Amino acid sequence: MVIDAGVGTQDNLKLIRGEGFHYVTVSRTRPTEAPTEDLVVIKSEDDLTVKAKRLDREGADASSEVILYCESSARARKEASMKTRWQQRFEEGLAAIVF
Repeated sequence: MVIDAGVGTQDNLKLIRGEGFHYVTVSRTRPTEAPTEDLVVIKSEDDLTVKAKRLDREGADASSEVILYCESSARARKEASMKTRWQQRFEEGLAAIVF
């Protein structure tokens, strides 16, 4: 099954696993620690690089899952831009309060 992240709640995934189905979904959470070693470049062109690493995890209910952790240079640039824009607005708001 291919599942949208909005449908991939823990309860829904538990139900799907309970019925014996395999699935692919976008995770609703981010890992607490991003892997930094053994990332494999899976795409590289011009100003875009995508790296990935397979993470095998055992669940609390004796189930196992495979996570494909991905890093994208384009997404990193987008997130840095969003952070900079948020920080600028925050600082402008503070300046407006102070002066």
